[in-house]
Amino acid sequence: MKFRATTISLTLVLLFGCQSKHDPRLDGEWQSNREDTVAEAFRRFPEMKKRTPDQIEKFKDIFGHMILRFAGNQVTMEFHDEIGEFTYKVKESGENFVVINTSGAIGDGAETRIEFEEDFDAYWIDTGFDYPEKFDKKEAEPAGTGQPM
Repeated sequence: MKFRATTISLTLVLLFGCQSKHDPRLDGEWQSNREDTVAEAFRRFPEMKKRTPDQIEKFKDIFGHMILRFAGNQVTMEFHDEIGEFTYKVKESGENFVVINTSGAIGDGAETRIEFEEDFDAYWIDTGFDYPEKFDKKEAEPAGTGQPM
């Protein structure tokens, strides 16, 4: 009997895998939040305030432009005029976080930790630079509110 239960468990793991393909909490469109990201970077590194105004403006201008669109396990990334696509799989998830592995043109094999805010309308993503970047969930436009033809 024990052998049979172990065989069934192993079969289920092989069929469904240890990783789910996506996390539905990510589905939708997310916009980089310049203000909160820069404030967090300055909070963690107060010495950044000693930079020249031009250096600070260049740093600030890095953020706020990226849009991520999650649909299932597919992600479209838009940054200025560049668009990239990749897939992801969930490596680990919890009540307020998810760790994903990406594959495709961007960050192939990279592991990224995403920490959701309490109401799940924003998340912080690990940038790899000792400060996270914040993304806010964009509201879907109601049908019929697009550009007139």
